[in-house]
Amino acid sequence: MSFKPFENLNNENEESKKANLLLMIFFTAIALAAMIFVPFAGFAGLAFLPVPATLLFLSNRYRDAIICAVAGVLILFVFNYVLAIMLLAVICAVAINYKYIISSNKKLSYGLLTIFASFAAALLLFLLIDSVILRQNVVRVMLTTYNGYVDNLNQDTLLKNYQSLFFSDSAQLSEAIGQTQGILKYIPVLVPGFAIVFFGLSAILNYCFSFMFLKKHNIKLEAMPLFKDWDLSWHYCWGVIAGIIFLIIPKFNPVYDGIIDAIGYNVTIIFGLLYMLLGTAVLWGLLDKFNVRVSVRVIILVVVFLFFGFGAVLPLVGLIDIWANFRKLGRGR
Repeated sequence: MSFKPFENLNNENEESKKANLLLMIFFTAIALAAMIFVPFAGFAGLAFLPVPATLLFLSNRYRDAIICAVAGVLILFVFNYVLAIMLLAVICAVAINYKYIISSNKKLSYGLLTIFASFAAALLLFLLIDSVILRQNVVRVMLTTYNGYVDNLNQDTLLKNYQSLFFSDSAQLSEAIGQTQGILKYIPVLVPGFAIVFFGLSAILNYCFSFMFLKKHNIKLEAMPLFKDWDLSWHYCWGVIAGIIFLIIPKFNPVYDGIIDAIGYNVTIIFGLLYMLLGTAVLWGLLDKFNVRVSVRVIILVVVFLFFGFGAVLPLVGLIDIWANFRKLGRGR
């Protein structure tokens, strides 16, 4: 029994259907593993997780779609059944959402927003259900545990084992640990911004993956623009301005420090990502105009990202492009 291409999902041959179902289950399990175990690529795993079941569901193989979803996340029930149920809910919600998008001919923006909402709602439901089951605020428990670890960072076994490798005296080491603790303690404040970025990237990738696989099966979605043509309205600049204002206010009046400061950082993270993507698209588009090979473009982007810092160069390029229009896009606005 061999695996058949995606075009044969509705093949009347039962052996082919079973083979394709096994392949879909395998892809779902791999996506789950990537989401949990691959550092900095969890959003890609989450993005691909609903795709196999969605493809089966839109091919009117409802039973196989359910089997694919359940079997793909089955192992997770052993470790955290609440999370497993929430992921099943995400898979079902995304599959049903795509069916509605296609049947109602919804726009790209609607698809991205609803997929993002599905991912975000699943996280909120997970925290809520877990809190009800444990009869305590899960977020507060996690924060308490995290802060406790940070407070005792100097007692960490791994750090103690490697202290001899540091070319500094104990006072300098203690100062470095203190500075690290200060940074780590502020990270939970930035979680909302990072969560929005995470789910935003997941929604974009999920739409791209779904478009690619559904197209092979002659199921049409509105295509996303080519990456080199990605663009933003100039109105999004107000988000950057708002973030900067929120960060500046506490400098003049410490009374507003804390919540205002946190809002500023989170807004900056969100719009920083948008303009980082736009800056990357600008650079990709310019390299495409000079007919630079794709492999060379990737290398150049990696070099820019690693050596010049995505926190400044790429978002700045994206911001400037709003007015400079380096790629000569026909914006009409």
